[in-house]
Amino acid sequence: ISKNTEIGEGAQIFCYSVVNSGASIGANVVLNTNSIIEHGCKISDNVFTGSRVTICGDVKVERNSFIGANVCILPKVQIKKNVVIAAGSVVINNIRKNKKIKGVPAKEF
Repeated sequence: ISKNTEIGEGAQIFCYSVVNSGASIGANVVLNTNSIIEHGCKISDNVFTGSRVTICGDVKVERNSFIGANVCILPKVQIKKNVVIAAGSVVINNIRKNKKIKGVPAKEF
């Protein structure tokens, strides 16, 4: 975990995860085993990630979102609140609030 990272109260960061410089992790966030949060990412409150999630640089994930195992979110994508991303998805575009997405590339279902 970078020294230049903000971590909110109650956040849990599991084994072998990496949180790089300038990232912000909100309250009650769960970053499961082997997750990678790159530089400049903003993860809001109550976000859950499955194992082996990769969130590339400057991504914003709003509150109450669920990111399944082995998801990859490409740089500068914005995930609005209350989004569910199915395991194994690759997110290449911004996602509007209250959506469920899956696939490669990820699409609404």
